[in-house]
Amino acid sequence: MIKENKVQSEIDGKNTKYLAICKSNPKVGFHKSIELLKTAEDIEYTKGIGESLRNLSFSSQLLGLIPEGYQYATKAIEILQANGDKKNLAHVYHTLGFILDDLDKQEERLEINKKCLSISRELNEEDWILRSLNNTGDCYTKLNKYEEAISFFKECLSLLNVGDCFMKSVVTCNLGEVYYYNKQYDEAILQFEESKKNATLNQSKGIEVTNILFLSRCLHKMNQNHKAIEVIRKAIDEIEIIHSSSKEINLKENSRLTSPALLKVSMDIESEVYKHYGELSEIDGNLKNALHAFKRHKKIEAKLNKQKYTQEYESIELRMEISQLETIVTERTKELEKTLSDLQLKEQNTRLVIENAIDAILFFNWEGEILDYNRKSLNYFDLESSANPTNISDLLMFLADKDLEIFIKKLYQNGHSHLNNKRHRMRAIHGSLFFEVAFTKINTNGKSQGVAFISNVTAKIESEKRKSRDLKTQTAINHLSQTIHDETDYYSLLNAISRHIIEDFEVSKCGIYVFDKQNDGVFEITNYRNKELTDGFVKSIGDAKFMLQNEHNYHREVNKSKLSIPLRISGLMVGCIRVEHSDSHFFNETHIKVLTSISSLLASRLDKIQEQKQKEILQRQLYEMNQKLEDEVFLKSKQINELTHKYHEQEKESLLADMANAISHELNTPFGIINSGATAMKDIIRDLLEIKLDDSLKHEDFEFAIEFAKTNTIEQFINGREKRKRANEFKLLLESKCYSNVCQDTIATKFVESCFPIYKSKELDYVLHHEAPIQLLDLVKRIQQSLSFSETISKTSSRASEVVKELTKLAKKEGGNEKMRVNLAENIRSILAVYRYKIENAKISINIPEDIEITAVESKLYRLWKNMFMMAFNNFREDENQQVIRFDYSTSNEYRIIRFTFNGPQIEKYIVDDIQNVVESNQDRDKKLNLNFKIMRKIVSEIKGKLEIDSAPEKNIFTLHLPYDA
Repeated sequence: MIKENKVQSEIDGKNTKYLAICKSNPKVGFHKSIELLKTAEDIEYTKGIGESLRNLSFSSQLLGLIPEGYQYATKAIEILQANGDKKNLAHVYHTLGFILDDLDKQEERLEINKKCLSISRELNEEDWILRSLNNTGDCYTKLNKYEEAISFFKECLSLLNVGDCFMKSVVTCNLGEVYYYNKQYDEAILQFEESKKNATLNQSKGIEVTNILFLSRCLHKMNQNHKAIEVIRKAIDEIEIIHSSSKEINLKENSRLTSPALLKVSMDIESEVYKHYGELSEIDGNLKNALHAFKRHKKIEAKLNKQKYTQEYESIELRMEISQLETIVTERTKELEKTLSDLQLKEQNTRLVIENAIDAILFFNWEGEILDYNRKSLNYFDLESSANPTNISDLLMFLADKDLEIFIKKLYQNGHSHLNNKRHRMRAIHGSLFFEVAFTKINTNGKSQGVAFISNVTAKIESEKRKSRDLKTQTAINHLSQTIHDETDYYSLLNAISRHIIEDFEVSKCGIYVFDKQNDGVFEITNYRNKELTDGFVKSIGDAKFMLQNEHNYHREVNKSKLSIPLRISGLMVGCIRVEHSDSHFFNETHIKVLTSISSLLASRLDKIQEQKQKEILQRQLYEMNQKLEDEVFLKSKQINELTHKYHEQEKESLLADMANAISHELNTPFGIINSGATAMKDIIRDLLEIKLDDSLKHEDFEFAIEFAKTNTIEQFINGREKRKRANEFKLLLESKCYSNVCQDTIATKFVESCFPIYKSKELDYVLHHEAPIQLLDLVKRIQQSLSFSETISKTSSRASEVVKELTKLAKKEGGNEKMRVNLAENIRSILAVYRYKIENAKISINIPEDIEITAVESKLYRLWKNMFMMAFNNFREDENQQVIRFDYSTSNEYRIIRFTFNGPQIEKYIVDDIQNVVESNQDRDKKLNLNFKIMRKIVSEIKGKLEIDSAPEKNIFTLHLPYDA
């Protein structure tokens, strides 16, 4: 019972603590309150459950989790009503009122606020009464029940302390808002002024700006727009002062009051101020200020929408986090239950595991006498052959230099508990068995005794010895292999291997013999371990010039063990390794394994060193040959560069020649038209003068002819068949009108010559009813001809001017080989201006965006487009009715793709493949096309592009892939 009361007291203390955390950090308070709610539910503590639900509803409302907050508040009210906890009930009612306000359920909110007010008065809680009165008045305001709202706000004001400026500013502002909505603007202005004064005293800038906003609105409603604008400008000045001083508007909630109708964030108020200022400026006609204000309003509104979206996203994220935490808690609970069950099962089977895992168990007293043992111990120790007690010191001994009797005495003494359960390597005194032994002491019936848990590790130790031996073998192989790999000199390698074998295997002598093919003999390198032999030899020779040793005076140490390992390459023996030792039967499997392992490596390495020497000789010879070839290549490259330079110069001269031809053609054409037009104009002017001097036509007839000629379109050429057809149509029309003033054939012919349209009935009737229709039609004809000649001369001269400009521009750019930014469409049009006279009948379309540019040598692109145009020109038939050339553009990850399409005959494959395939007997057209192809391929290759050709009858497509940086 005491323990239960202690837990309940802890829950109560945590609930009070978590309520404060919910105010400062709602998210942390929310998670802690959920954990505390589960703890209270586990012990069925209703008070703790109610207060946890109170905290959860409060934190949910602050976090924007409105549906969850509503559920928590509903559950909390049920429990708190049942417990009679009125203070906490008032708190939950207050929170539920805000939640219902967010859900826009004002009727339910009004009922909840009245309950909260009733309980607050019953408890005589002054702060709660003020809070409930203010919230109830706000609820009546939203329900448009203004008289009731005024009543509650006035009652709240009557209960306020004299020095509470903040509360007065809030409540009077709310009261002024009610008067404003009730259209009592004078009273509203008084309340807003009072609220503004208190807000200024309290330095509540947000409330002060809100009051200024409503004052301006009241003045606007009272048709005092100029004064309203002056007032709202004060609000804007306040906002700008706050922004310039980098301080936020203070709109935080008072510790004793929360009013959702008034205490909004600063951007809400700022947005409303600029919106109202914009509306007033628009009414006043100051559209510039209105536009500026509306822009600021929209900008702030966009920020508010973004904040709203962020808050909604955080609410969703928090809900997901809560769900995940609940899932984790459930899974963790199941895991803990399963772990507990496993531990219980493990505890039950511990003894069975020990019995099966341990080979022998010996129980002994503090003198080491064996008291008891298990049956498996008899497999390792003779414990039943003697009638006297057996001592453990007679059975086991440490591998290390340690006395077992002293160890057992320490084991029984206090202060040596660290010796318990340590594993020791030991061996049997009688036999060759090895054990791992763990000593500990236990208390049985009040008596202390030692226990030795013994495991047979004989096989394990033998395995460790084998591993150590194998490791030593592998280390020796690695050492010798590394030496073979590192040494690059033939003789140094043999000497190093011989020396390492002596050091690693401690042999007396090591010799390596290698067949010397050049000298038809054997090369030997020998090393001795015993340096005394050399020292004795040096001493014995002394200062003598020589020393002769015969059998009677030659004594040496005889080596009794000798081992020889052959060196082979692909089965062919190239030498051998020979080692010797003074002891008999010294060499074992390890020596044989190591030396046979490295023998093949050594033989291969020696062969490679000799091969490398041969390669070095060949490399020197190749270097000398390469130097000669480089000199020859340099000379050839120089010749090629000179030829390339001449080729580029010829290309430039060809392009300039084509430019001159184009200029000549484009200038001769308009000059010819102007000359022929001038001659024709003389005849036309003479005819017009004759008509003028003839009195058959009046001034009105001349005006008619001029107006008709301006609006009528004259055809440049009409063949004989078409003329006869149109003349017959006019004759039929004249017959239908029963016209008989002039011969119908004559006047019909005049109508056709004047290009008179048959559908212009008004003009037609004017001519037919005229006294001299023939003269009138001649006048129309001559005026139309003069206008046509003038227009033709103007167009051709303009065209000549534009072409000369393009060609001049092209001539200025020709010659540079530096890369630059080139506009594709403009580059193609420049070269088109040169060759346009050759394909002037072709329909040419360049479907490339005007802003597409690449980095390239401009002259190369000129030559590329030139050969493409000339290829199309060379491929067109002379009798081709419609010649079409089109450029299309697209892109890929690596290239800009230009698709060049033109009609005409299919280009045969042998023409495209190679110029050498086009023999002298071929047509001139084929040779020209093939030359164009070769130049195009060369340019595309230089700019690292790709060219794809697809030729079919009447449709030839060339796809050009240009890199972004050509």
